[in-house]
Amino acid sequence: MKSGANSRRFLFVASESNIVSVSVIVGVKDRHDLLPRLIASLLKQTLSDWELIIVDQGVPLLAASIPVDPRIRVIRSEPGLSHARNLGLQKSHGEFISLLDDDCWLDEHALKNAVIYFRANPEVAALVGRVFDESGHIFKEITKCLPGELRKWDLLVSTLSVGILLRSTTLKKLGLRFDESLGLGSKTELQSGEDADILLSLQKKGGSIFQLDEYKVYHPSLGDSPPGRLANEGLCLGYLMRRYRFFPGLLVWWSLLSLGFSLVLLLQGKLLQAKSRALFTFYRLRGFSMPPVKRAE
Repeated sequence: MKSGANSRRFLFVASESNIVSVSVIVGVKDRHDLLPRLIASLLKQTLSDWELIIVDQGVPLLAASIPVDPRIRVIRSEPGLSHARNLGLQKSHGEFISLLDDDCWLDEHALKNAVIYFRANPEVAALVGRVFDESGHIFKEITKCLPGELRKWDLLVSTLSVGILLRSTTLKKLGLRFDESLGLGSKTELQSGEDADILLSLQKKGGSIFQLDEYKVYHPSLGDSPPGRLANEGLCLGYLMRRYRFFPGLLVWWSLLSLGFSLVLLLQGKLLQAKSRALFTFYRLRGFSMPPVKRAE
């Protein structure tokens, strides 16, 4: 695998007039005050050949809050993050797709580094970058791994959608879209997991997914997850473990480990954290036992 970058402004010339190197897709719903930081980070990119597709699912954005730039488009969508992303994919013109949230921002070389890597490694179907909080601390476990191809387990437990880049031609060739029965705003109780699901589906169909340290994304720290969020994450993780046929013994091992951790927290007097960890384990087991939900794409 090859990678490389330098600090000069990097402009790719597309082979077709309506094709750009990267389409950045951002779903928003009734929260518009954080977009300027994201847009400012895009305007500073050393790759200028990008487009931003803002998929607005709530109260319409005020035109004054969006800079006048031909690379920026706003489209309307029904509620549902996976539905919004699918609509963004349908409207996109990029060779590669970057998924971001409205509260994220990018390192100035992020898009350039991703495009260089993708073009040097045409067999790679998707990339997962490094995600940091506002203090520069690594956000999630996957970013502590050595660079290289990601395992099925990595995609399940450590993937953040804001660090994902997809090769659009591979998505079209395999007919892959986000499962609209998963994710925030879906019509099921499975209110997350759409990011891991599309990567697991891509890998199942033969796509190679690699980590790229040089694709750096920043996301505000979330602090301790509330019990409701942990319960939902556990439910979706368990559901995806069954959908993608993870070895049941792995679920048992993980559950025993989590319950042991809960007991340690309880003995330390950390009652809320112990309860949250136990709740996460219970819902993960519940998710694994759920009947299959029909994919909605």
